[in-house]
Amino acid sequence: MLDHAADGYLILDEKDHLLYANSRACLYLGLPLDGFTTAGKFVDVVRRQYRLEPETAWAAWPRLSRRCYLVRPETLNTRAFWLQVEIFHPVGAPASGGVVQLRDVTEQVAARRDMRKFHSAVSHKLLTPLNHIYSGLGLLVDELDTLPRSEVERLANTALEGARRLFAELQDIFDYVSAPSLATPGEGFALAQLQAQITAIASSLSLTQVTVSTPDDLQPARLTMSQRAMELILWELLENAKKFHPRQSPAVEVAVVRAEDRAIRLQVRDDGLTLSPDQLAHAWEPYVQGEKHFTGEIPGMGLGLAMVAALVWQAKGAVRLANRPDSPGVVVELTLQLAP
Repeated sequence: MLDHAADGYLILDEKDHLLYANSRACLYLGLPLDGFTTAGKFVDVVRRQYRLEPETAWAAWPRLSRRCYLVRPETLNTRAFWLQVEIFHPVGAPASGGVVQLRDVTEQVAARRDMRKFHSAVSHKLLTPLNHIYSGLGLLVDELDTLPRSEVERLANTALEGARRLFAELQDIFDYVSAPSLATPGEGFALAQLQAQITAIASSLSLTQVTVSTPDDLQPARLTMSQRAMELILWELLENAKKFHPRQSPAVEVAVVRAEDRAIRLQVRDDGLTLSPDQLAHAWEPYVQGEKHFTGEIPGMGLGLAMVAALVWQAKGAVRLANRPDSPGVVVELTLQLAP
């Protein structure tokens, strides 16, 4: 139950050492997701990543007389991240050990509107290209007889670019809505096609540093995921790697490894940005993008990873996103079922 809880939970011994952390707590504290091992004293672990606020309350740890928080200050790329901390002590031992709850209260503390919902996505994402189309065509109609040819071309190109962007934004929505129905029809996806599929997508996106590795014994295998669904998934993952790379030129490593119960893990690594716990926790939600403030300027509707998750979950798979431990960048890991 704790491993599937929305909050982070830890168990501490009487000396404040970590005995257990669920998956969400591991994500918040940067602990290994593949198997928790003793990581030292709780306060020492959190101090490496967070500010302890208010300091006067934390001074009495593990006795807390008021609510305490772990705060990761905002950076150029991420907003501040807040965790509310509560500790529950064993009956009769109010100053030793216990269960710690970590709850993400960033939204409440920031007291800001939820800019990730559909109404905000519509106002920011769709209104901008519509304005380009409307203003460009309006000027062309009103001033066509007096404008020089160069200005006519500029206004026409502005309107066309707005139309292309609007089409792309709406296509993202349509793809997301129809994604679950695309997951498993047909004969599945042959892993032998993976190299060619990724090469074609990388070429379309002008990505020059993409490598693919698939074990020889898995080449004949076939996934239950449909051909169309895999195309959408691979396109979204590679496009995201480019979109959020500081120079739009990521080095991407795609690897297939065998998993248990007739499944494989498809791992996609890039060398772009390191994400905050908040971004990692909400990455699979619709209308969410990896930017500090939701401005609407980053291309797309924030539906790419949400669509990937919908497709994978529909095909009885699993998704995971984590920062790379060895360098900047992220690792997207999809667990996908093999066909009989």
